[in-house]
Amino acid sequence: MLIEPYYDPLTLAPASPGVVGDQLTTAADALDWFGAERSALLAAVQLAACAGLGTRAWQLVWSLNNFLLRDGLWHEQARMCMAGLEAASRAGDITGQAHCLHRLAVGYTRSDRFHDAGPLLEQALTLFETMGDQIGQAYVHGMLGVLANRQQHTAAGLGHFERTLDLYRAADHPGQAMALNDIGYTHAQLGNYPQALAFCEQALAVVRELGAANWENAVLDSLGYIHHQLGDQQQAITCYQRSLDLSRELADRWTEATALDHLGDTYHDLGDTAAAHRAWTHALRVFSEIDHPDGDPLRAKLHSHRASQAPTI
Repeated sequence: MLIEPYYDPLTLAPASPGVVGDQLTTAADALDWFGAERSALLAAVQLAACAGLGTRAWQLVWSLNNFLLRDGLWHEQARMCMAGLEAASRAGDITGQAHCLHRLAVGYTRSDRFHDAGPLLEQALTLFETMGDQIGQAYVHGMLGVLANRQQHTAAGLGHFERTLDLYRAADHPGQAMALNDIGYTHAQLGNYPQALAFCEQALAVVRELGAANWENAVLDSLGYIHHQLGDQQQAITCYQRSLDLSRELADRWTEATALDHLGDTYHDLGDTAAAHRAWTHALRVFSEIDHPDGDPLRAKLHSHRASQAPTI
């Protein structure tokens, strides 16, 4: 909850007698703790699953998920989610199944395994609907929108994001801020830049009012894209640079690499090819370190850039 303070917290069983929890007070403390304890926590998921402790297993999955995704640990995240899903299924825990299906699909979407993600999201949505869990439904519709956008099905993505916003508003949930951002970015993808700017500026205002730094980097990346498309390259650079700084503070490596890629595009359009090359090179290094397929088109872009800069004889 220190890392993602606007998630709805889990209801946990009481600690066993004699157990003393570590006293963490900041998101940075939590990230350090997850980093230090990662191997033990992943082993704990497997141990809980093997011991038939289905609820413990999926709750550990829920807690570990975003840390692993921020660090680009796709394979560990997928194995963990599948272990939690199997344990929850054996225990007949529908809530756990829904959360593990959703989180497994989030990892697949972030790592470009789109065809694997879609069916899992549909299964998760059915379970959340069966339970009457509106926030769970909002999570899934939001990820279905991301998946649709990544597959160039932008109109469908907009529909999912609008449904997400409706569900969050009905529950008066802070997730409205990110739904506004997603709607704005999708309008930008459709070329509706004035609408895009209005939605994303509203999202930024809400995020800053909440003090949700863990969401601000995504909104700033959207605003950077919109300003870039509107021809205001200096404002785009300001937004992308701030998004990059926040992504590094949050140890969110995929978003860091994405911001660097976008920053390089903006410098390139300004005619600053040296700055563009530096940003793209750094982005490629991060994508390579987290083994993400978004590095492939970036590698091709760098190759094309180098070829265009080579002297002719």
